[in-house]
Amino acid sequence: MTERIQNDELPGAGFLLTKLYAVEQTAQVEDADATDLPAERPVKIAWDWRVLGPREFEVLLALGVGPAKPTPERLSVTMVGRFMFFPGEETVPAKAFARYNALAFLFPYGREALTSLSARGPFGPYILPPVNMAQVAADLPNATIAETQFRDDRSLEAVFSGDTSSGSLPG
Repeated sequence: MTERIQNDELPGAGFLLTKLYAVEQTAQVEDADATDLPAERPVKIAWDWRVLGPREFEVLLALGVGPAKPTPERLSVTMVGRFMFFPGEETVPAKAFARYNALAFLFPYGREALTSLSARGPFGPYILPPVNMAQVAADLPNATIAETQFRDDRSLEAVFSGDTSSGSLPG
């Protein structure tokens, strides 16, 4: 048996989750007699992120499950996590953390929200299957609010990309 690591011995990532909340949770029953429903429920994943300040950002994860022949129910949840980082202490640049780590962090909360939401409906709980979040994150589009913010303020992009050689934080 391996020894457990105590909280004060856990390796830090240089990031802190300061707020987690759902901005949307919906369930809608579709027409069960519709002929265009697929045999299996399609799953959609979307994301975005934005900079809130020189050390703070929000990541949005949207999960959607479409209707299918046996379960004509449409589900969607949108989770937001607000993160803070400490330049020089982060183990990965904030841009990479937002895309990969933060999405992987938010995913279980979105999964639980979908399951809880569907459990209250007429078809019983829907459990989102395991997902390779590294691959999902790599396949998601790069066009984000943060990328627009970085075009407008290159010094902000430098901080979030891990280049703190300028010695000062913007804003």
